[in-house]
Amino acid sequence: MMQSPPKQQETVTELPYALKVFLLLSVGLTIISFVYSIICRRMYLGLPYSFPYYYVPGDMFTDFFSFNEQFKQWGTPAFFDHTSGHGYFMYPAPLVHVFRLFFRLPHPRTCYILALLAVSTALAMAFIQVLRRQGLATMQSIVFVGSTALLSYPLSYEIQRCNIEFVVWLVSTVAVWSFFTGSTTTSAVFIGMAASLKPYPIIFLGLFMPRRRYKGFVLGLATFAAVTIVSLYAIGPTILAAARWDGVQLAAFSKYYVGDVWALGYDHSFFGLVKALTLHWHPNYFAWTRPYSLTVATISVVLYFLRIWGLPITNQILSLSVLSVTLAPFSSDYTLLNLYPAFALLTVLALQAQRRGTGVPYLTTYMVLFAVIFTPESYIIFRGVRYGAQLRAICLIVMLVLALVEPLPEAGTAAESAALSHSGHNPIVT
Repeated sequence: MMQSPPKQQETVTELPYALKVFLLLSVGLTIISFVYSIICRRMYLGLPYSFPYYYVPGDMFTDFFSFNEQFKQWGTPAFFDHTSGHGYFMYPAPLVHVFRLFFRLPHPRTCYILALLAVSTALAMAFIQVLRRQGLATMQSIVFVGSTALLSYPLSYEIQRCNIEFVVWLVSTVAVWSFFTGSTTTSAVFIGMAASLKPYPIIFLGLFMPRRRYKGFVLGLATFAAVTIVSLYAIGPTILAAARWDGVQLAAFSKYYVGDVWALGYDHSFFGLVKALTLHWHPNYFAWTRPYSLTVATISVVLYFLRIWGLPITNQILSLSVLSVTLAPFSSDYTLLNLYPAFALLTVLALQAQRRGTGVPYLTTYMVLFAVIFTPESYIIFRGVRYGAQLRAICLIVMLVLALVEPLPEAGTAAESAALSHSGHNPIVT
């Protein structure tokens, strides 16, 4: 629900304490990573492990441009043959057409990077506007959002790798924020679109059921199915043949990422934490994948119906956001971008609480956890194995537990919440 900016007396004169803690800790942890990396370089020890800032030119932009040769073969049998030298395309079918779009543009490298920066800038500007409407001064809003973006490890890692995740980030952010502001139909469509690009945003359909938004739930599933089927049809030669090819690509992802440990330092999933704890046993993690997936799926469903279902919307978005980036058996660190909508909601709560002189349970703890999650931990290495992602996984578990245990206040005034509850909308001031 759109509202006019707060009146002058409602202006927040300074950042809440928890947000100051977030910024200071983010600066400190980033400096530690920089200094550690520089020392390693000066002493010829090598970089800690592909440090996610611009020190490794040979490792720049590889996630996108590794497919350059493959897409030159589009429309020929060579495109579908992973043995022809270009390997597997380990993404769902709709992303084929996103890559095709960029590779058909003049100067695809430049266009891709500009698109990534444009999405990042647009979301940052939207966040600034949200903070301004919560009463935070324009310059303070710019400094807070700009510093958060500049210190963001997931964003810098995304830029360094030039991964396609930024498209998922954009679509899922629109989906989550649309639901929170009451635009449930828009949210359902965008959740379906995001889930067709990568499966994990489908979890946000869990927001619809407790509010009896069954049409939205079905619309989200229908959008997911429609985008997938149309994408497979466009790949050809038939939907079934394209589906079989895509299944082979996704199976390769399980083999080379889920079943191995070479990318453990970038994998903040719960399964990555299991790998770290059992690494010295040298088990067959590929064989563990199915039992793990069935186990966490069962636990998550039970948790959803027994606890998440009855929580306030902020708790639901926070807990589902954490689960979305941790439940898959492999989740690389750029997926952490999808936690920023939940971070934005907590920032809104912090500003509203300060304006009213009230508190938000565990707000400072949340912000400390976000600071650790959103900054690089390139110095956390033990016996040659990097564990920065596993520290993030532990922080995500703590955050999930807090979201499940302690209800958070709704955004907006009590009067707004009451009025909107009768109209079927979710309370939010934007």
